[in-house]
Order: sequence, then C-alpha cells, then structure tokens
Amino acid sequence: MDENTALIFLPSVVHSTGQLLDVERLAGEAVRRGITVGFDLSHSIGVVPHKLHDWGVDFGVWCNYKYLSGGLGCPATMFIHEKNFHIAPAMPGWHGYVKEKQFRKLPHFEAEEGAGGWQHGSPMILNIAPLEGSLELVLEAGIDAIRRKSLAMTAYFMTMVDEELSRYGVRIVTPREAERRGGHVTLLHAAAPEITEFLDGGSVLTDELRTAVKGRMKENAEPSAQDQVRIAFSPLFMSYEDVWQTADNLCSLFRP
Repeated sequence: MDENTALIFLPSVVHSTGQLLDVERLAGEAVRRGITVGFDLSHSIGVVPHKLHDWGVDFGVWCNYKYLSGGLGCPATMFIHEKNFHIAPAMPGWHGYVKEKQFRKLPHFEAEEGAGGWQHGSPMILNIAPLEGSLELVLEAGIDAIRRKSLAMTAYFMTMVDEELSRYGVRIVTPREAERRGGHVTLLHAAAPEITEFLDGGSVLTDELRTAVKGRMKENAEPSAQDQVRIAFSPLFMSYEDVWQTADNLCSLFRP
C-alpha cells in the first residue's frame, strides 16, 4: 500500500495454498490510509469468523455453496459497509430499486439503501432454498465452534500426511500455524492429476491409476506449482473418522 493505491481487493484465503490472510490487519491499514478495501470470502465464509463491519471492510463478496452448504448454483452474497451506502451501483437492476416505488415506473433510478441497492433481479427460489436450512445449522452450531473443529480436523489431517503420506513424496503447502490457515489443506505431488481423479471417483482404485502413480514415483518427478490437490473438510457434517478415511484412502493409492 502506498500513495498510488486506490483499491485493494484480496481473497480472505488464498485458493491455491489455503493461507488465511489477516483481514482485520489489512483492512485496518487500508482504512488508515484512506484506501477502499474489499475481500473475496468464498473460501472462508462459514468456517472462519469475520467482523467485516467492525474492521471497516468496504465490501465483501462470496459464494454460498462451499462451507455454507448452499449447493452448486446457489446465489452469491454481497456485504456493503454502511459508510458506502451513499454510493450508487454502477449496474443497477430493478430489484435494487426502493421497494415501495418499484412499480411506479419513474424515469430515474432510486437505489434501496444498503447492499440491497446492488440487487439485479429475482433469485431462483429452488437454488436459494437450501440456504434456509444450512444457515440455521451454522447459527445453531456457532461460527467459533465451527472454526475450532475445522482447525482440529485440518491439523489431524496434516499429522496423518506427515506420518503416512510424506514417505511417498506428498508435501503440505498450507501454513501450519492455526492463525494462518483457512479451512482446506493443499497437498503437492507430481501425481496430483491421478490423486484428483482418484478422489473424484470415490477413492476407487484402478490398475490404470495405480500404474500411473507408480510411474510418476519411479521417475522421481518433481512436482510443479500446479501439481496441487486441495482437501477440505466441512465441520458441520464431517467427522474425524472422515479425516482418517481420507488419509487412509490416499495411502492406498501409493502402497506397494
């Protein structure tokens, strides 16, 4: 950040590594310097506590289909800090109009106050319905409890990787420190495409997959930065047995 910086837009969690950025510190420094700051919270919402208003974050956006369990196709969400309510949306939609005047067909656009002014049209009801149930569970469990379980699950998984998978060349990219870790763990291995195919296929081991993995290991192929596999555990409905099973399934792909 310097005098030439006008806007900062960062992910709360780095997609490729699982690193959790210090949103509070970054936002505080941006506010101090008078810089507009926003965050993509897609990889932290529902698994990491956030106090966007208190931290002075100008805006935030995120999807709801990951840790909030809204399902693919679920509408996205936007946060707008109240200090920005005076800003008119650049792409107004009729659903962002002041509700009591929506059908008066006036010749000008008058935005609803708050994030509602950025709405465009009607959300698909069937796509948004799952959120009603999943958000109730999140509120019932509490985000702090969810965060504690998430950290415990990823720590357990990293221990399993260190003890069982590191011998096969599997490395952990994600920061070890709890305060620097989001909700997923990124692994690095030259056989990342085969590992991904294996997991996507329900951990069904085929001769073709085993041969491909063994070939990579025999070649002592050095993984590139793109040879990543991201493993995420949802604390709401997954158990520590699921963590163990995931690690054990991965071991079966490498065992002689």
